[in-house]
Amino acid sequence: MVKDIAMHLKFKRTGISPLPLGPNWFTCFLKLHPPLALKISTHLQRLRPYAKEPDILQDYFEKLGWLIKQYGLQESQIYNINKKGFMMGLAGWAKVLCRGGRQNPRVTHYGKRELLTVFETVATAGSVLSPFIINKVPGHYMRWYKGLTEGMNLQV
Repeated sequence: MVKDIAMHLKFKRTGISPLPLGPNWFTCFLKLHPPLALKISTHLQRLRPYAKEPDILQDYFEKLGWLIKQYGLQESQIYNINKKGFMMGLAGWAKVLCRGGRQNPRVTHYGKRELLTVFETVATAGSVLSPFIINKVPGHYMRWYKGLTEGMNLQV
């Protein structure tokens, strides 16, 4: 993509269609422009970094302890649910040309994507519920889900 942009810019400046760039052009381009670097992009939810804050964790577990005592909850009544979303047809990372030293470059997309969501549920006592899958399709077929839990050890 960078090669295409470079050729387009050269054409815009000179009005002459440039010759194709060689296979080592990009490496030479990076050497000539030390402020630029090639990085791997990452995706991070905006509030995710706060999940490691000791004060927030302390507050969470104090409230959880209060709820367990208040309602007399047993291990078999307490579940943790994790949600994982998948963007169908899109890679989770990409190589991005950016300023050298920049941390975590972000990638945007056109917004046209199909999502698949999977929920996993585990009880404090160790039991596991079958995964819950949400996908947008015109219809569901039983064979998609056949054997979903076959061979799974439903104890953690």
